[in-house]
Amino acid sequence: MTIQIRPLRRQDFDAMRRFAIDGMHLDRYTHNAIELAAYSRYFVDGELLEATQAYGAYQAGHLVGALLAHFDGQTPVYRLPLRAIRNRLIDWAMTKFYGNLTDQYERANLAMRREVTASRTLAGELSFLVVDPQCNGQGIGTQLLTQLTRANAGQTVFLYTDSDSTYQFYLHRGFHIAAQRQITIKRGLERLPLTCYLMVAELGR
Repeated sequence: MTIQIRPLRRQDFDAMRRFAIDGMHLDRYTHNAIELAAYSRYFVDGELLEATQAYGAYQAGHLVGALLAHFDGQTPVYRLPLRAIRNRLIDWAMTKFYGNLTDQYERANLAMRREVTASRTLAGELSFLVVDPQCNGQGIGTQLLTQLTRANAGQTVFLYTDSDSTYQFYLHRGFHIAAQRQITIKRGLERLPLTCYLMVAELGR
């Protein structure tokens, strides 16, 4: 069945969030269903609020994949004041009750970005790419990346990923590893070793 790539509809935000739980392994932070639902909304809303480009992949009118990107100098696609307020309240509460929220993953990403931008300019970030788990292997992610490339040919973009994700997907589509860091994520009594990557590509090259 034909896949159509077009602007992401607001009514599909929740479907995109559900895809992210599996595709972006958000469940590695908690096994609690209520915590996972709350965290996934907070995470996806944060990406939507910053997105300056947002594409959906549709099959028979149903969302089967989504891509968000943020480019310097561009206006955010969506105005979501209530979600922005909710995310700011969550940030405030977590900082007040849990202290410094800059965990190992965030620190690793910041360090990698400083390292890479010391010698090159990055025009934008591919911040979010998910596919319906039931539609994996149909080339949907590739079609979304192709749309991003058409809209931003010649621009240098980056993304964050890690060894617990399908980072090889990007290596086969023009991205290369520009920086990496080794960290350990805590989940209850578990300790999960992880390699964080910052990948870069010049779109259309």
